[in-house]
Amino acid sequence: MKIQDKYYLMKIEDYYIVLPMQESITKEKTTLTLNEKEAFLWHHLKNNATEDELTVLLAQKYGTDENSSRRTVKIFIRELVDSKIIIEFP
Repeated sequence: MKIQDKYYLMKIEDYYIVLPMQESITKEKTTLTLNEKEAFLWHHLKNNATEDELTVLLAQKYGTDENSSRRTVKIFIRELVDSKIIIEFP
């Protein structure tokens, strides 16, 4: 899976917002507000981390168990796929 290049993450005060790039802004209506954990996952997805790698990284960073981290990762990825922000590879 890969985040489409036409989206970027912006931090405004305590908020993380996913926005389309300027040239895509008229075509893409999707914006998302992320929490701190989701922003952490976003940065690692930009570096091509796999779902398993994201799960381990999240568990290590926030001290959560693997099952809880995996659930969080799956929900976040599903949200990005549904919003067409990431592309899933077969």
